[in-house]
Amino acid sequence: MANMLMQLPVWWWWWEIGALCISTICCGLLILFLANIDGMAVSLWSLWIQPSTAIAILAAFTKTSMMVPVVSCISQLKWRHFRTRHRPLSHLDLVDDASRGPWGALVVLFQLPRFSLVISMLALVTIINLGVEPSAQQLLDISARNSTLSNASAEVGIATEFNISDLGTSGAGLTPPSSSLFKFYSTLMSGFNAPPAPNFNCSGESCSWPTFTTLGVCSKFKNVTNEVNSTCTPPSNPEGDRIWRTDCNLTFPSQDSTLPYTMSTSFSNGSMGVGVRIYSPEGYLTTRAYGRGIGGGIRSSLNTTVKIVVAGDKTGMGELPPRTQAYDIALYLCAQKITGLTAIPRQLEPGTVESAPLAKLGEPDPTGQDHYPYAKYVTYSSPLTGHQQYVIHTGSENQLFVELLPDWLNGSSASIRDNGFPNFSPNAVLGDYLYHADLETSFSNLAASLSALVRSGNRPEGNANATVMHGDVFFTEPIFHVRWPWLAVILLELALAGGLLYATVVRSARDPLLKTSAVAFLLHGLRGWDAVEMPEKGSRETLSQLAERMVGRLEHTEDEGWRFVKLEDELDPFQVQAPCLAGRE
Repeated sequence: MANMLMQLPVWWWWWEIGALCISTICCGLLILFLANIDGMAVSLWSLWIQPSTAIAILAAFTKTSMMVPVVSCISQLKWRHFRTRHRPLSHLDLVDDASRGPWGALVVLFQLPRFSLVISMLALVTIINLGVEPSAQQLLDISARNSTLSNASAEVGIATEFNISDLGTSGAGLTPPSSSLFKFYSTLMSGFNAPPAPNFNCSGESCSWPTFTTLGVCSKFKNVTNEVNSTCTPPSNPEGDRIWRTDCNLTFPSQDSTLPYTMSTSFSNGSMGVGVRIYSPEGYLTTRAYGRGIGGGIRSSLNTTVKIVVAGDKTGMGELPPRTQAYDIALYLCAQKITGLTAIPRQLEPGTVESAPLAKLGEPDPTGQDHYPYAKYVTYSSPLTGHQQYVIHTGSENQLFVELLPDWLNGSSASIRDNGFPNFSPNAVLGDYLYHADLETSFSNLAASLSALVRSGNRPEGNANATVMHGDVFFTEPIFHVRWPWLAVILLELALAGGLLYATVVRSARDPLLKTSAVAFLLHGLRGWDAVEMPEKGSRETLSQLAERMVGRLEHTEDEGWRFVKLEDELDPFQVQAPCLAGRE
């Protein structure tokens, strides 16, 4: 094989093969270059030449080198086009124009497709070559991504221990004045609508944290209207005026309280007309909170149970009080597993929160005294958080769930406006809100507000033992993004050029290797046409019209070598084309 290649002349297809190799190398370098800069930060590019310029240079070399074998193949196949059978001489112009640019290639596709498949494919490659440069311009794009800021860390509050720092309610003796309790209740009031976020710090454009566990406050909500036993006394007028009174005892199914829940209300007889008795539904909202564990020692998990009664029929009028709705709501410490927590500056996205109750692992240390007996630390765990343990100060737990929350929620009733004077007491304001609120959502928000306080250590009303969870800080940076599908045009062009070069070399192995030679037209002239048929001069148009009627074939003669030999009994080529020219090479 090596000896055969050495015997080939230097003017064989070496130039075309070399040009195709250069085109392939440039295309490979282009792919390697794109692979190296794909995803690279723009700030890391330090060369004096821009990436788009490098891509344009490599694409230009690929395109230019690729067209060398394409042009040679088209030019070579025009000789074979006439060697295989008789053709109109006008095909010389058609095929030659196809080797010169896209317009000639487009004309060949429309006028010569049925005569030569390979020439038509080469013409198609010439047209596709127009898309190499636009495709190269589309290869590189500048996009943005979130990158980790290595010299910064995000923080969010978590708690594995619970100890209220300073609310001024625990301990013995005189307590100095403190604004912490006011801040505490203010947080809870606003938290009914929009619970605050725990303390966090995000110094970048965005932040994220891995999955973590923490102490929090959970809520349970249950509508127990159908389970409450209500007994009401008949309306009475003990004072003998227009103010009447009725008392209702409601017994809840929960065992958190052993005493019936007494609700009293008054109605006005005659204020809206003589003999008319109207029960104002707004007078039927009231709350009562119980701190579990009072008088019964410290339990495994303290919580606040809120009994809420609201009027069911807000438009009811009649002789007896309207039927009330009753709800049983519990607030308690729990373990929370938080997944997918993210943040942007000044806004924390909560992610997914799973909750589970706590299980006590040990009894508190009975030594020492506090506001409550045995107010020391107790260790808890939860199946949700695996081996993570939580330490809770029992005095703080009592302080929050036995004193503060029950005292705040107990006795909140809707304000009854008499003689146009509103009731501005704190309980009435809270009662007005609860009367119109979605109770389940409101107390879920309240639990989230308490969780934020439990996880916040730098607030006076927060958890003294809260810590922080570190996360990643991200910033948006521009990067180079390679749009790989646009490379398909260049690869397709290169593959077609290589395949058609191989096909041309094989098909023209026994033909004279003339390619783009213009001298060949002078040396291999016409035979069979007399001088009468050949004009001395003429324009391209007249010569083209004449060539359409001249049908010949490239043949090798003994005396004159290769000549375009006239077809005997020459007729109009468009009439004889079917029998003598049909079929492809």
